[in-house]
Amino acid sequence: MAFQKMRDNASSAVAVVDDSDRLIDVLSVSDLKILGENMDKVHLITESVEEFVRLKSDRIPPVLVTPLDTVGHVSQLFLQDKIHRVYVVDSEQSRRPIGVIGLQDFLTLFLPKQQ
Repeated sequence: MAFQKMRDNASSAVAVVDDSDRLIDVLSVSDLKILGENMDKVHLITESVEEFVRLKSDRIPPVLVTPLDTVGHVSQLFLQDKIHRVYVVDSEQSRRPIGVIGLQDFLTLFLPKQQ
């Protein structure tokens, strides 16, 4: 279902939240690579998001910022962590997602289209 939503919304990732809407992980299209690595894991495509995320071999915690963080801080995160997106949460304590900044969004801000 999550991968279908990504396809339907032309998105490469979705935030995974718990029952309290706290951001706990990210599921991305690159996570599908575990299906190609081991055919014994093909059944995971029908599992719940919770189970799929739990079984991911390369779990990297989501990179978070708050509305109070600066654009400079976000740019440092993109460069130092070599990531494709950062999630904006309402606070570090609640971790409730309120937005996402993708690398493409960031590049568009600083590199206008050539005419």
